[in-house]
Amino acid sequence: MKKALFFFAFLLTFSGLFAQQLIIPQKGWYVNENGRFFVNKHLGIYLWLSFSPDPNSEKHLLKSETCKWTNPMFFDTEGYNSIHSPWEVDSTGKYVLPQHDVVFEVYADGLPPVVSAKFYNAPKYYFNGKTFYGKGLKVKLTATDAYPSQGLSEENVSGVKTIYYSINGANYQEYKGEISFDKEGEYTLKYYATDNVGNYSQPVEKKFTVDLTPPAIAQNIEGDKKGTVYSPRAKIVLTSNDNLSGVKHIYYSIDGKAPQIYYKPIPITALATGQHTFEFWSVDNVDNSNRGTGNAGGNGGTKYTFEFDNVAPSVSYEIVGDHYKGKYDYISSRTKIKLIAEDKNGVKEIRYGINAKPTELYNEPFTMPAKTGLETFYYYAVDQLNNQSTTKSKVVFMDNTNPTTGINYKYPQFFNRDTLFITSKTKIQLFAHDYQSGVLRIEYAIDNGQFQEYTGEFTIPTEGYHTIKFRAIDRVNNVEKTKESSCLVDNYPPKIYVNFSIEPIDVKDVNGEKLNVYPTYTKMYIGATDKYSGTEAIYLSVNGGPKFRYISAKDIARRGLISKPGTYTVVIEAIDKLGNKSTKTVKFVISNE
Repeated sequence: MKKALFFFAFLLTFSGLFAQQLIIPQKGWYVNENGRFFVNKHLGIYLWLSFSPDPNSEKHLLKSETCKWTNPMFFDTEGYNSIHSPWEVDSTGKYVLPQHDVVFEVYADGLPPVVSAKFYNAPKYYFNGKTFYGKGLKVKLTATDAYPSQGLSEENVSGVKTIYYSINGANYQEYKGEISFDKEGEYTLKYYATDNVGNYSQPVEKKFTVDLTPPAIAQNIEGDKKGTVYSPRAKIVLTSNDNLSGVKHIYYSIDGKAPQIYYKPIPITALATGQHTFEFWSVDNVDNSNRGTGNAGGNGGTKYTFEFDNVAPSVSYEIVGDHYKGKYDYISSRTKIKLIAEDKNGVKEIRYGINAKPTELYNEPFTMPAKTGLETFYYYAVDQLNNQSTTKSKVVFMDNTNPTTGINYKYPQFFNRDTLFITSKTKIQLFAHDYQSGVLRIEYAIDNGQFQEYTGEFTIPTEGYHTIKFRAIDRVNNVEKTKESSCLVDNYPPKIYVNFSIEPIDVKDVNGEKLNVYPTYTKMYIGATDKYSGTEAIYLSVNGGPKFRYISAKDIARRGLISKPGTYTVVIEAIDKLGNKSTKTVKFVISNE
C-alpha cells in the first residue's frame, strides 16, 4: 500500500472593527501557478499523517513528544520554510543514493502588502498644510507584497490580491484602474491592499482639494480718462482673488506683446499715441485661468481697445536739390531745406534756426549760407494742443567750391614754338580734384564736338591742329569753368632726298634691274624734310652693314663705303621729332672704268 503524507493547515482568522468598515480578507493558504504553497505566517499549523491521498481517508494528528509549541505549530521565518525527514528511501525501504533529506517546502507570509498612490496629470500646489490639484487629476494605485530589504522577492511571497479604496467615507471598493477627479471639492482618499494569504495593509489616507474654478479679476482706471481714452496721468489697476488655491499671478499684455506679470498699477505714458489693445487675466496656483472669460468690468479676464494721445508732432527734414551723402551730407547754395511735420490733431507751427536756436517761423524751404564748411540747422514743431517735439538738428557741409581739372599728354610729344606736337598714338589723360563732396565726373570735347564723359585715356587720330576743352563737375553739381588745351597731331614721317655729286656715266643691268653707274670719286648727299615737327635724325646702312647716323657726305667718304667698284644697296631711315619714321632704298653701281 502506497503511503502519502498530507499536511493540512487550519487557519486562525480574526477581524477588527474600524470607524469605516474595511473589507477584511480571510487568512489562509494559497498555491500559486508554479505550485508553491504559501501560508499565513500568523496562523497555527497542525500536521496530520495519512496513508492515502484521499482527503476523506483515515488520518492521524501528529504530536511532538519533545516540543511544547507544536499543536498548533508556528513558522518562525518569513518566506522559505521546510518540513523534512532525514534520508529519502524508496518503496522497498532502501536509501536513495546519493543520500539526502526528504524536504517539504512551505512559504510563510506574515507581512502585509505595501501600497502607494501616484497623483498625476494635474498641477499641484501645497500651502499652509493643504494640497491642491487642478484640472485633469488622476490617481493610480499600486501595491507590492515583496520586501527587498528583508530579502523577500516576489517569488517568496504570496503576492498582492486586491487593492481597495474609499472616497470621502464611502464604502471601500476594489481598485480596477486609475481614478479620475473631475469635480471640484475637498477629498479624503483612503486605500489599502490584501495579499493571497489574508494579510492586509493599514489604510493610507490622503486629503486634498480639487480646484477647477479660475480666479475672479477686475480692472479699474486711476487718473484722468474719458471712456476708453486715457490721459498721460492714467494708470491701469488690476485686482484678483481666488477662494481655493489662491491667485498665483495676474498677467497683462499690451498690443499682443509677450505677457507681463502685474505687480503694481500700469502707467501708459510710454505708449505711442493712438489705439492700443490691452488684455488682462489671472491664474491660480493650480493653473486655472480666467483668460478671455469676461468683459472689462466683470470677473473674467478680457481683451479690449483703448486710445492714448500724448505724442508731440513728428518733424523731419528733406534736402531738395543738390545733395551727396558721404562723410557728411554735402549740399550747395542751390540746395533747399524743406521741413515736414505731422500730427493727428494738426500742426500749429514749425520753427527753425541756422547755427542758432530755432526761433524763425518756417513758411517755405530755405537755403543755407553761401559759404564752404560745416553748418547746422535746428528745428522743432508744435501741434494744436501745444505739444512740442524735441529740438532736432542736422549738420550739413556747404560745398560751394568748384572742382579743378588738369590735362597730361603722354609720349610721344614735342614742344616747340609755343606748339605741342603729338601723334595719333599719344595718349591724353585728364584728372580732377575736389576736396569737399568729391568729383562726380569729368567731361571733354575735341574742337567743336559735343562734351562727353571722360572714362579713360584717349587719342586724337586726325592730323592737324586741335583744341581740347575739358571741365569737372562735383557731387553737388558745382561745375568748373571750361578749360582749353591745344596740340598739333603730326602723323607724317620725314621725306627723304638723295643726290649724287655727278651724273651717272652709264646704266647697267643687274639681275634684271637697270641701275645707274657712277665713278669711284662720286659723293652721295642725303637730306630729309618734315612737314610739322622737323627731322630729328637720318640713319643709313650700306649693303647690309651696321646702321649709323648720317651727318654729311663726309661720313660716307670717311668710311669709304662707296669708293670701291661694285653694286651697292643703301637703306636710308629718317625719323622726325615725334618718332614718325620713313625709309628709302637706293641701288647703284660704282665703276672705275
